[in-house]
Amino acid sequence: MLTIITSPKGGSGVSVCAAAIAGAANAVLVDLDGDQPALLGTSPDATSTTVAQWMAPTPPPKVAEPGTLITRGDNNLNPGDADGWTRCARRLDALAMPVVVDAGCSTVPTALTGIPHQIFAVLRPCYLALHRWYRQGHHCTGVIVVDEPGRALGVDDVVRCVGAPLVAHVRWDPAIARAVDAGLLGVRRPATLAVLDALATRAL
Repeated sequence: MLTIITSPKGGSGVSVCAAAIAGAANAVLVDLDGDQPALLGTSPDATSTTVAQWMAPTPPPKVAEPGTLITRGDNNLNPGDADGWTRCARRLDALAMPVVVDAGCSTVPTALTGIPHQIFAVLRPCYLALHRWYRQGHHCTGVIVVDEPGRALGVDDVVRCVGAPLVAHVRWDPAIARAVDAGLLGVRRPATLAVLDALATRAL
């Protein structure tokens, strides 16, 4: 099962949620956004393969194992490369293990939604993010709301606007920002993110 984590607006918490879900599920994590190595405190040189290698006509040089990070790499990923994305999707589907895709706020390649998948939108109770979601005609399987104090909108407003069920409510926690800033999210996971563990089960 492919679990795609996305948002219409940057800074919503997509990469943090994707890393937390992938870590709890011991899943392969595909980084289309490019922030995962810094977030997890790993060197890109130490990772197994890049997305471009999974899109290439020849198979990637290393086999993915549970917990593998497939990085964005330095290549520009062309969303219009239908053949490349189809190859990537088929290879990910053939892994027979959970795969989590950090799509950031970019357009999800059509080929990735052509295999069994679920899409979780990460949204804060932010009018601009909700307006962009509605205007761009996005859809999802469920919504992860990253709550924060002082907003005029609430969790129920986000769920109503998106039109999908609430699958997780992550409360604002400065410990998450500290873990991200230190590149320690992979080894020092804040307890607040435990609410995402149920989504790890759904990713299996």
